[in-house]
Amino acid sequence: MSITDLLGFAAGVGFLAGLRLYALVFVLGILIRFGMLSLTDQFQHLLVLGSLPVLIVSALMAIAEFISDKLPWFDSIWDSVHTFIRPIGAAILAWTAISEIEPSLKVILVLITGGVALTSHAAKAATRAAANHSPEPVSNMVLSVAEDMFLPLGLWLTVHYPVIVLCLVIAFLVAFFWIIRKIIRFLRTRLKLA
Repeated sequence: MSITDLLGFAAGVGFLAGLRLYALVFVLGILIRFGMLSLTDQFQHLLVLGSLPVLIVSALMAIAEFISDKLPWFDSIWDSVHTFIRPIGAAILAWTAISEIEPSLKVILVLITGGVALTSHAAKAATRAAANHSPEPVSNMVLSVAEDMFLPLGLWLTVHYPVIVLCLVIAFLVAFFWIIRKIIRFLRTRLKLA
């Protein structure tokens, strides 16, 4: 796998883990356990995801996340707690996945994975908090279901087209930081006027 492919894999795993860490681990584990995802020698350490204990725990946590994510306001509490868990989980997943590469590249990829996970998690949490303030109850459920449906597509793209995923994640990061700058500027202006 080329460095660009590894960067795309790290970015894709980070992005998906920031949205649905437990479901990502569970789906990867199922694909590995039933031979639907063949791992290159470089990724052989991911075989642990297909073990029964990991599948059981990740399935239970994915169910808990699935349910909590559908409950307005509780989803924001869940996201607050997972601000620490998702990036660390993504970094551990990356560390496990790419264990057989040069150490400095491995550290870089782990940092990218954790950073992208934190950013996608922050975008998700902020969007969901905003949806919780809307008077109608449907937007929260629509966002949650969209995230659920995005995971398999995102994982498929990450595995088969990591360079495309890298480009998409870079576009997301640029948009995210551009929007954050606009929000900060808006808040500064509003606070000065108040």
